Amino acid sequence: MNVARNRILEMLSDGKISPDEAEQLLAAVRGPSESFWSWIFRPMDRLQTPVATSIAALAAVAQLVIALVFHMRFYGALDSQPARDTVGWASAWVDLAVAWPITALIFFASARLFARQGRFVDLLAMVGVARVPLVAAGAMVGANRELLFRSAEAAARGEVSAGLIVIALAATVLSAWFITLLVTGLRTASGLRGGRLALAFLAALVAAEAISKALVSLF
Repeated sequence: MNVARNRILEMLSDGKISPDEAEQLLAAVRGPSESFWSWIFRPMDRLQTPVATSIAALAAVAQLVIALVFHMRFYGALDSQPARDTVGWASAWVDLAVAWPITALIFFASARLFARQGRFVDLLAMVGVARVPLVAAGAMVGANRELLFRSAEAAARGEVSAGLIVIALAATVLSAWFITLLVTGLRTASGLRGGRLALAFLAALVAAEAISKALVSLF
């Protein structure tokens, strides 16, 4: 099974088949025993692009709602944190644009640079789906923003808050899941593997975080 899958990815990387053809072939060789973990860590291997795009759009709507209701700022491609003041529509939309389509554009550029292939619509869907756990982390943090502010003040006095530790651990797990989805999604969308995949991912991630932070700081 792994040999067949690797051969399909190799043909995709060499440009012998299109991303859509690779997606169909991967679906054909995929076994039912791996369905659970593939849905968790490799959803782009199983989702058709229109479905993935719909999920990404729902995650985007959720991010807007969380930003406005819980006063959360999604700073750049990776970060989210509670704001002291009310978050308005303009800030929420800027955060969303920077975190999703602009980050997807950077990953698309990296895929084209390192693999010379990949469609923007696939990378847009990939980044949007990958952001689901990050949006979930934002909801968790936003719902506990007052607890976090009080815990931060207590930590400044040298007091340890169990609630802060639990939230921090949960947010770390969700963030790690987000990174994993970005890596596996980039692999599926571009056909990259091994060292080239790692290099393309790191280049895209660093560029996305730097550019997104710079853009958010302007608003």
